[in-house]
Amino acid sequence: MFEFLSIIALALLLGLAFFVTVTLHELGHAIPALLMTRDEVTIYIGSFGSIFVISLGATAYSLFPNPAPRYTSSGYTVYSDTYQIFRLIRMKHGRY
Repeated sequence: MFEFLSIIALALLLGLAFFVTVTLHELGHAIPALLMTRDEVTIYIGSFGSIFVISLGATAYSLFPNPAPRYTSSGYTVYSDTYQIFRLIRMKHGRY
């Protein structure tokens, strides 16, 4: 019985840790957007309803810089976070 309660407690703790991590990550996008634009800013916190495998795949995909642009619903061009980080590093070193 104690083992079952330990597994439940661990699952709840991991779920809470995941929620806090995702929230802090998204705030890392939202706060600069709020400070640097006067436009309306929409914040998405996670994706309820997606299965776990999709989340892992999206995480793995986002670790590699992808130069292919994506487009927001309002028509803005955006790039992956890692690609933008690499661009900033290259710009800082004068190689862009």
